[in-house]
Amino acid sequence: MGSKNCFDYHQPVAELSDKFDYIIDTSGKVSLQTNLDKLNLFGQIVLITAPKENNFNFNVRQMYTQSQSIKGFVISHASLSQIQTSAKLLNQYFAQGKLLDEEILSLPITQAQHAHELLEQHIKAKLVLTVD
Repeated sequence: MGSKNCFDYHQPVAELSDKFDYIIDTSGKVSLQTNLDKLNLFGQIVLITAPKENNFNFNVRQMYTQSQSIKGFVISHASLSQIQTSAKLLNQYFAQGKLLDEEILSLPITQAQHAHELLEQHIKAKLVLTVD
């Protein structure tokens, strides 16, 4: 499990030469057709947020003949058990260094005020508050 490559949505996706098995759109800022054009055969797009545009024009024939699919995930529909399982997996992958290649600053929740101050200073590290 995991991802070989992650791309910043600020980077023009249409200019990437790569094709992908999975695209997880967390920004909603890339057009559906652009994402579909970047999928391999049997590729899947997962929408984590509602796309910016609400009316879609995309090549249905291309999607059909390439056996591509679009799925959505809305966290508010997840059960408590699903959220707990996800949290365990995320913690496991964070501990193994599989999710982020950026600097991670882990602080106990008792230092939440300090963490907030660091955010106001625009620190570069990702900040994680932990509960012991």
